Amino acid sequence: MLNQVYLALENIEHIENAIKEQTEKNRLKKEMEMAHQIQMNLLPKGAPVTQGFQVEGVLVPVLEVAGD
Repeated sequence: MLNQVYLALENIEHIENAIKEQTEKNRLKKEMEMAHQIQMNLLPKGAPVTQGFQVEGVLVPVLEVAGD
């Protein structure tokens, strides 16, 4: 009986840790999505119109952003 109680408590601890870990992952994912939106809003919506030459560019986003 004591072994079953111990195993049940151990399982509860594992479940609580998994929930905390998932909560942290969700928080980080939201922060990454916000950072992505901020960066995208900093970029111009189109190429500038100039006379005499043509300006073009390409954006290749990374999967994650980071900073110090």
